[in-house]
Amino acid sequence: MNFQYATNESLTPEELKELFLSIRWFSGHYSQKLTQAMENSSMVFTARHRGKLIALASTLDDGVLTAYLHNLLVHPDYQGLGIGRTLVKKVKEYYKDYPYLLVIPEEKRNIAFFEDLGFEPIENAIPMQNK
Repeated sequence: MNFQYATNESLTPEELKELFLSIRWFSGHYSQKLTQAMENSSMVFTARHRGKLIALASTLDDGVLTAYLHNLLVHPDYQGLGIGRTLVKKVKEYYKDYPYLLVIPEEKRNIAFFEDLGFEPIENAIPMQNK
């Protein structure tokens, strides 16, 4: 299969909704807010197949020191084809001069994926969120 990769392209609420809901992320129900979130992200790396949005990685950064890989999504029909790895490699290349590139895997099963791509757990760090 041939995939097309891009950065910071315009994304429609409909295609964001479809991608986010395909992996059962509840935020897919907020497609207008997702569109704004992608526009407000520092970088958005996308993958398409025959024009269809099939994956994305979005980042937040401070411009010089720290970047966060905020979202990494691959449509289930395209998982296991190396698309997520390619997107993470593009993120790492873009942020190669930043001392800190951080990710918080949402599921323990994703830890090995990120470790294979060179990420390491931060000892004694615990991710937290405001409820």
